[in-house]
Amino acid sequence: MRVLITGSTTWTDIEALRRELSRLPNLSVIITGDTPGVDAFAN
Repeated sequence: MRVLITGSTTWTDIEALRRELSRLPNLSVIITGDTPGVDAFAN
């Protein structure tokens, strides 16, 4: 599965991101941008 993670540059709820990422199947491919906020947390 490929998952694109993108969102607000002021977003700070890293626990919500961790919770959702933990639900992904093994070997999922995470695609993010290179901006502050949710993109940076996902990296």
